[in-house]
Amino acid sequence: MRTIVFDLDGTLANTSMDLIAAANAAFAALGHTDVLDPAGQGGLAMLGGGRAMLEHGYRKLGIDRSPESIEEDYRVLIECYAENLCIQSH
Repeated sequence: MRTIVFDLDGTLANTSMDLIAAANAAFAALGHTDVLDPAGQGGLAMLGGGRAMLEHGYRKLGIDRSPESIEEDYRVLIECYAENLCIQSH
């Protein structure tokens, strides 16, 4: 029997470091430097998810992005996350 486990709230696996790394990689791919601090914003990754990380990062940069632009950038974040999944998760 095959089993699949979905850990949607981070109780079984802490994926926040990989999520923040993916967000920072997305910011880099979009022409920005690392914006999010892995040590200080793990909770944002776990509670808010990718879109919230992008919105927070753009606020830190002083850039106003539309919901449509955030959605486009979110696709970049997901691609970065897929390429480096489970590097720092535990």
